[in-house]
Amino acid sequence: MNHLFKRYTLILLIAVSFQATAQNTLSDAKVDSLLQVLRLPALDSIILITEPTALSSLYFTGIKKYRGEIKSATLHKLFQKIEKLGADHKNPGLEMYAGIWQYYTRPNIDDSNYEYTKVLQKIAEKATNSGVLWVEIAAKFQYALLLINTKEDFKKIEKGIWLLRESIEKIHKKNDANISPGSLLEHYRVLTGCYYEMDDIPNAILYSVKALNMDYPRGQKLISTKDKIFRQTNNNLGVYYRENQQLDSSNFYFKRVFNLPLTNTSSRGDSLIHAVSGGNLGENFYLQDNYKEALPLLQKDADFTTKVKIWGNASNALILIADIYLKKGEFKKAKEVLEKATFAAHHSGKKIKRLSKLYPVLSNYYKIIGQPNIALTYADSTIVALDSLKRKNNQFRSANVEQAYNKYKIKTAAEKELASKNDNITLRNISLLVLLVLLIVGYFIFRKSKLKAKQQEKTLLSEVDKVTQELNVSKKQLDVFIQEAQQKALSKKVILTDADWREFLQYYNKVYPSFVMSLKTKYPKLTEAEVRFCCLTYLSLSDKEMAAMLGVGRPSIRVTRQRSRAKLQITKEESFETLFQSL
Repeated sequence: MNHLFKRYTLILLIAVSFQATAQNTLSDAKVDSLLQVLRLPALDSIILITEPTALSSLYFTGIKKYRGEIKSATLHKLFQKIEKLGADHKNPGLEMYAGIWQYYTRPNIDDSNYEYTKVLQKIAEKATNSGVLWVEIAAKFQYALLLINTKEDFKKIEKGIWLLRESIEKIHKKNDANISPGSLLEHYRVLTGCYYEMDDIPNAILYSVKALNMDYPRGQKLISTKDKIFRQTNNNLGVYYRENQQLDSSNFYFKRVFNLPLTNTSSRGDSLIHAVSGGNLGENFYLQDNYKEALPLLQKDADFTTKVKIWGNASNALILIADIYLKKGEFKKAKEVLEKATFAAHHSGKKIKRLSKLYPVLSNYYKIIGQPNIALTYADSTIVALDSLKRKNNQFRSANVEQAYNKYKIKTAAEKELASKNDNITLRNISLLVLLVLLIVGYFIFRKSKLKAKQQEKTLLSEVDKVTQELNVSKKQLDVFIQEAQQKALSKKVILTDADWREFLQYYNKVYPSFVMSLKTKYPKLTEAEVRFCCLTYLSLSDKEMAAMLGVGRPSIRVTRQRSRAKLQITKEESFETLFQSL
C-alpha cells in the first residue's frame, strides 16, 4: 500500500512539472502571433540581425509602440525565448537587447526588497564578457542611467558616473565604427548633467567643452552647428560659466545660441532654446545692473515659456522682471508680474529652487509698500527654502564623485598590476616546485651525482632570489604610481612667491605639458603675471579663486584679463577657452 502511494505521488509530481513547463513555454504559433502584433520580423530573421542601429530600432518601432496589446508576463516569456536564441546563435547584441526588453516590459513585482538594478547589472556584466565593445557600451549605458536616476542613493549615482566615464574612455581608445557619434554624445550629455546636479561646475564645463570641440569620427565634429543639441550645449555652457562667476565666457555662449537665425523650418524646440538663451543673456545683463538691455530679453523668454508651459524658465524670467520693476519704482507692474511668477514657481519641476529665488523679491515688495509683517513672513520662508536647498546640495557634494573615481581607477590599475604579477609568480612557483620534485627524485635515483644535485639546488635558490627581487621592484613602482596619482589638485596651490610659482609649474606641466611653452612661443610679449592668469583661466577658475591663489585683489585680476585679452587679440565676443583649445 505504501509502495503504491509513493508511485502515484511520483506520477502526480511529474504531471504537475510537465504542466508548469508547458505554461512557461510559448508555442511556435503563439510566438509568430506575438511577433506580428509587435510588428517584428520572424524569429529566423531576428537572429540574423547584428547591426547596433537595427537591433535598437526594434524596440522603438514595434515593442514600445504595440506592447500595450500584450500582457507583461507573455512579453517576458517571448523576450526570454529571443534572449536564449541570441545566446545559442552567438549573437551577443540580440541577447543583450532581449535582456533589456525584458527589463522594460517586466511584470509588476510585489517584493519591496527586489532590486531592479541587479537585473541590468547582470546584463551589463554578460555584455562585457561577450568581448563586443558596442554591446558592452550599450548595456552599461542603460545600467548607468538606472543608477543615476535613483536620485537619493548617492553611491549608485557615483557608480553610474564611473560607468559613463569608463565607457567614454573606451570609446575614444578603441575608435570602434559600430559606436555612433550619437551614442558618444549621449554619454557626454548625461555626464555633464550629473556633474551640474552635483554642483561640480568645473567638470560640467570641462566635459561640455570637450563634446563641443571634439572631432568624432576623425575630421568630423561630434556636434555640428546644425544639430539641435548644439544650441542646448552652448546654452548649458553659458549657465555653467555664470554659476562659476565668469560672465564674459557665459555671454559668449549665450550669444552664440541667441544669434543663430530662426527659419521657417525651425522646430518648436529651436524657438524655445532661442527664447531661453535670450532670457539667460538678459539675466547676465540683470546681474550687471544693465536693466535696459535685460528687460526685453527676459520678457520675451517669459512670454514664450509661459505660452508653452515651461514653468521653471518662466518663473525665473518673471522673478527678475518683477525685481527690475521694483528697482525702477514701478510697483503696480511689479505686483502683476510677481503674481504670475508665484503661479509659475509653484508649477515648476524644481519648486524649492524657484521659490528660494522668488521669496526675497516678494519680501522686498511688501517691505517697500509698507506691509512689514508679510515681508517678514516671506523672509522666513526664504531662509527655510534656502536651507532645504543647501541640505540637498550638501548631500550631493558629500558624494565626492571625482575623488572617489580617481581612487577607484588607482585601485583598479593596482589590482590588474598585482593580478598580472601574481599570475607570473604562480607560474614560476609551479615551475620551481616541479623542478624541486625532479631534484628530489634525482637525488634518490642518482645518489652518486651529489655534486651535480647541489649545483642545481644553488641554481634554484638563485631563481627564488631573482623572483623576490622582481617582486620588490614591482611593489616600489606600484607605490610610486599610487603616490603620484593621489597628489593634490592644482587648483589647491597658493602662488605667493616665485618659488611657489616654480613649484606650481612643475605640477601644471605634468598635467598640461605643452600649454605654457606653446603660449609663450606664440605670444612672447606676455608678462609672467599674464602667463599665470592664462594658466589659471585654463583651469576654469573664477576671479575670486584666482585672487585668493595669487594673493591679490579682484580688480588686479580684471586689469590682467584686459591686458591679456589685448595681447592675445581676443575680442569681447570671443572667449579665452576657445583660443586655448587651439594651443
